[in-house]
This record gives sequence, structure tokens and C-alpha cells, in this order.
Amino acid sequence: MRNIIKITKWLFVAAAFVATACQEDIVSWDDNLNDETTPAGAPKIEYIALASDTTSLKTHITTGNLSDMLAIYGENLSQLQSLYFNDVAVELKTVYAVNSRIIVPIPRSLPEEITNKITVTTSKGTTEYDFTVSIPPLVITSLFNEFCSAGDTVDIVGNNFDLYDLTVENAQVSINGAKLTILDGTVTTLKVVIPAGTADNTSITVSSPKMDNPATVKFRDFGVTLQNYGDGVWGDTQKYQTDGTHAGDPKPLKGIPIFQRVNATLAQWSWNVPYAWGLNWPESYSDAPQNYQLKFEILTLKNISTGDFILGATPDGDAYRYKWNPAAGGISFDTFGKWKTITIEYSELAAVGWAPQAGQWGNFMIAYQPTKEGETIADFSIANARIVHK
Repeated sequence: MRNIIKITKWLFVAAAFVATACQEDIVSWDDNLNDETTPAGAPKIEYIALASDTTSLKTHITTGNLSDMLAIYGENLSQLQSLYFNDVAVELKTVYAVNSRIIVPIPRSLPEEITNKITVTTSKGTTEYDFTVSIPPLVITSLFNEFCSAGDTVDIVGNNFDLYDLTVENAQVSINGAKLTILDGTVTTLKVVIPAGTADNTSITVSSPKMDNPATVKFRDFGVTLQNYGDGVWGDTQKYQTDGTHAGDPKPLKGIPIFQRVNATLAQWSWNVPYAWGLNWPESYSDAPQNYQLKFEILTLKNISTGDFILGATPDGDAYRYKWNPAAGGISFDTFGKWKTITIEYSELAAVGWAPQAGQWGNFMIAYQPTKEGETIADFSIANARIVHK
């Protein structure tokens, strides 16, 4: 009996201890605590910043790009019912909204009406805020390889195809009025087959419901050749010249049997000139540079992660040379063993001083200079430099 009393006494003490401990863990509720999910009145936008801006003094912005992630700061922004950039509605499932802020991506879609405003509607009302969304242009550059063969599958390349309805479903691509089948499409490409028998220098027409006017790209436009491997060759042209029969060589372009392959270990800042020719310039392209482009094909067997391709003409000298850095931004350049057409606007060449005159003798050069410390292992090929009329 005495043992039962002792056990009961200990149970009572333990229960009292547990009750005391639980009371210490109870959090008192502050009736004045702000409820971030219930607006007290109409919404108000005070300023906008990038969502990635986590500084205490945030940079206020009034413009943004499609797909930018924004933080909209203000009051009573919860219980969001709709949010518009211009007349483009945001999918609310992509939004985080509380009273003090909204985190939202700018939709990747073109507006039909540009108001330069953000419109926010909550359960308590609507507010507007001046904000400009930059509208990117449609870019249609060329074929991935303009000198592919008729019958080949090739990409039409550019940017922002999705915004302008250049999709498998809605784009129209034709040659001489005959519609081509679009095999695949992305933001930057449309994959089509060039019909067998298509003649050189044929225009390919590209259009969509959202394009004001059709665009054209050329198939195998020879233009004015800037390398004939005859008189006037200089630099390392003969050293790197090949016809595709050497070990490891890629196949030449159709109709362009000779090209330059640089397969070597190169020192930092070394000056390598695989492509150079002297010629009598047939035209004064600088008189109307906006009408012309310089093009060539390049193929990489090792990606290019460093260095500049330096294009020179008349007058010669560092001040007049155009630099093309294919790895700009730290992203290596790789054509994955396929020939790729590179297009440079002649207006960009004229801007650095290119001014060859019709009938005058002058040089043309493509040099490669690695900039990475130490040695660079290079394996790339260049072919078919030319100037074409747009």
C-alpha cells in the first residue's frame, strides 16, 4: 500500500513538471501583428526593383526585359486577382504576392497594345504604375550553313522566333513560292529541308502572322570572293591550306574545294594569319555599307574559348581592324564539327575605317590571336570569305 502511494506521488510531480514546461513554450499572440495576406485597403505600388536585388537600398527601375524577375513593392498587394504588363496578363500561378510586395516574371509575350503600365487588381481595388517593357526585335540572320547542298536539312537561325509566331505550327517558309515543311523549331531556329535541285543564290522567304513583312535569307550566294588562292596570297595561307584530304580534315563545302584548317598549338598573343589575299577591290562598299555583309564559313573540331579573329582590309593597321570574339561573354564557341555561316554587317567594318575603293589594290585578312595565358590548342577551319549584297 505504501508503494502505491509513493508511485502516485511521483506521477503527480511529473505531471506538474510537464505542465510547467509546456506553459514555458507557449508563444503569446500579438494582436497588432501585421497580416501579410489580408489587404487593409486599395493596392498601392511604391517602387519596382529586380527580384535579385537584395540590398537594403534597392535600385528602383522603370524599365525591364521579357522574362525579367521583378519585385513590386507597396501596400495592400495581397489577394491578387490580376496583373498586367501592358495588355499581357500574368499567369497568377507564377506570382508570389503579399501585402508588401509581389514577385513576378515579365511574361515572354508581345503586347497588342502598348500602354507602358503595370496594372494590379486585388480584392480591394486596382492601381497602375508607369513601367516600360522593352520589346525585342525579330532577328533572322541566315541559314546555319548557307553553303549546304540542295537536299540537305538546315536551320534558319536568328532570335525571338517564338515572340513573332515563327513556330512549327504558324511559320511559313517557301522557295520560289513552294512551301517547305518545317521539321522543328526553337526560339532561335527553324529546321527545314532545302529541296533537291534548288539553284545557287535562291532566296528563301520566311513569314508568320505576327510579321509585318516577310523576310528572306539566301541559299549559296557566292557574292564577291575574297580568296582565290592565286596571286597575292600572303600570311600563313599556304601553311594552313587544305582540300579536305589530310588526316582529320572535315569535308569541304559543296562547290568550295579549298579551305584553311588551323590545327596547332598556339602561344598567347601569337599572330596567326590563315586567310589572306591581295586583290583589286571590285566595288566601293563603304559608299553604302548598310547594303552589304561580309560572310564566311567556320567549322570547329575543338571549341574556341579564347581569342579574337581580326579582320583587316584597306587601309591596313591596328586602328582599322575589326575584332570578332566568338567566345565573348565567357561562352565557348562550338559548331560541333559542322560548317557554320558567320555574318558581319559591312556597316560595322566601315565604322572602324574599312574603305577599299573600286579598282584599287588592297589586302584582305583574317588573323587569329589567342588571348588566354599559356598555350591554346586550336582546331578550326575557315572557308569562303565573301561580300554579299543584302
